[in-house]
Amino acid sequence: MKYIYTLVITFAVWNTVVAQEGVRFRDLAFNEALAQAKAEDKLVFMDCYTSWCGPCKVMAEEVFPQKAAGDFFNTRFVCVKYDMEKGEARELAKRFNIHAYPTFLIIRPNGEVQHRIVGRNDLEPFIEQVERGLNPTTCLCYLEKRHAAGQLDKRQMMSYRQALADADLPKRSAQVYRELWGQMTDEEKMSEAYWPLYEDRNCDAMSPQFAFLRSHQTEMERSMGRGKVQNRLFKVYSDALNAHVIDKNADQTVPLPELKLQIAASRLDQGMELEKWFVLAEQVKRQDIHGLVDYILDRMDSLSFRELQTYVYTFYRAKGEMRDSVPTPEVAALNCRVTEKAVQYLETHRDSLSIGNIYGLLNIFDTYIKYNIDKAQYARVISVGKQILAEVPAENPMLFYIQEMFNEFCKINQ
Repeated sequence: MKYIYTLVITFAVWNTVVAQEGVRFRDLAFNEALAQAKAEDKLVFMDCYTSWCGPCKVMAEEVFPQKAAGDFFNTRFVCVKYDMEKGEARELAKRFNIHAYPTFLIIRPNGEVQHRIVGRNDLEPFIEQVERGLNPTTCLCYLEKRHAAGQLDKRQMMSYRQALADADLPKRSAQVYRELWGQMTDEEKMSEAYWPLYEDRNCDAMSPQFAFLRSHQTEMERSMGRGKVQNRLFKVYSDALNAHVIDKNADQTVPLPELKLQIAASRLDQGMELEKWFVLAEQVKRQDIHGLVDYILDRMDSLSFRELQTYVYTFYRAKGEMRDSVPTPEVAALNCRVTEKAVQYLETHRDSLSIGNIYGLLNIFDTYIKYNIDKAQYARVISVGKQILAEVPAENPMLFYIQEMFNEFCKINQ
């Protein structure tokens, strides 16, 4: 009787494990995976990763173990994964032209790639990407052939543009984007079906698409909703100002005076939010490093995390560009002021920052500040770091990177 109970309990535990199983990656060589897919009438889902790839670890540890992921992938695919720097996978990387990680391929049993997805994502949007690859009329392979034959209508061009974007093929995606835009009527450009064109990376402040959106803002707000249009205008203008503040390609976006006029004409609900970026941009343009530091430090205590990143990056970029025009002792003094404020920010905001924010803030220290910080300041950063590390769950993939940075800080501080 005891033996029967043991069997029942073992079976119940096994059932629970199976029910909660995530994606089941099989230990198969590539040709074996193709043969198995043919036998099961499935496609191959191939996860191409490397040991050093952070986003790959996030997919492996947070996304694929989910039950919903297993329910979706295990019934449709023979799933395999390969470290693309080892064994036969090195040849597969060449064969399938894989240069970014993670890359995910949907492959037919005959070895033909049906669809390609590059980059990490949360489970729900990732499944949407995979579903596009499963659909024979929206997968990359089908759309490429139809496009080459000149047989895509406008809706299919939209699908092709999205498939190329998913595959991280920006030049080809931009070409299709321009082709489609040239075929559209003004009525279509203002329709809900084509709104994703304005959320595309190619719709920047210099693009004809954004010019159309600006010139038809009132009509678009009526048809699409004021919030949606306002948010997109704000995002594009933010990116344009960012180019003036932290990029070295300011000459490739709208000049500051013109940008100011456009934003005023757009009557943005978030217009005041952009004003502070104008101040930064103008100080960078004038190479006014003292005014820049005063402006940053006056606001440091009330900055959001994103603002802090931008402000600190702006200072270190400006410091590098102005090193020949500002005496070295002055630069060192300004550097100390910014560094001290950044350390204070970490100490006072630790409890309100997410793990991702903390990682980003530590990355600022690691990239810009670590060789400009004294031992007392390092001791304070390390003290906060010990508290952070003690609270991060062991399974969190960010823990490894945070630990690595603090190990580096400890070495420097010795």
